[in-house]
Amino acid sequence: MLKKQLPFVAILCLVVLSEVGTEADEGMWPLYDLHKLPSGSLKARGLMLEPEQIYNPEGEGIAFAVVRVGATGSFVSPNGLIITNHHVAFGAVQKQSTVERNYLRDGFYAATREEEIPAI
Repeated sequence: MLKKQLPFVAILCLVVLSEVGTEADEGMWPLYDLHKLPSGSLKARGLMLEPEQIYNPEGEGIAFAVVRVGATGSFVSPNGLIITNHHVAFGAVQKQSTVERNYLRDGFYAATREEEIPAI
């Protein structure tokens, strides 16, 4: 019986030992708590923005480039083009799909603004 459990015990020990000494250093920060960000360690990893450049309640900062499209998205062009996650746009993509043009399966690319289709 012990021989059958040995691989499981060995894997369990490896998992436990691999977690020793690790520390979580990630997460979502509410905008009002950005001043609590560990900016020193983030700058060491390449962050070149001050917390005020990310969010400033006076109306400045890149946080104001975030838009609500059922969840969140971000502006990526001065013409109003936004980017979001697939699961956010899924319903709109599904509504525009047909049997002949299955955008969920095949994807979609508009080379020009005239070729774009509305997200309804």
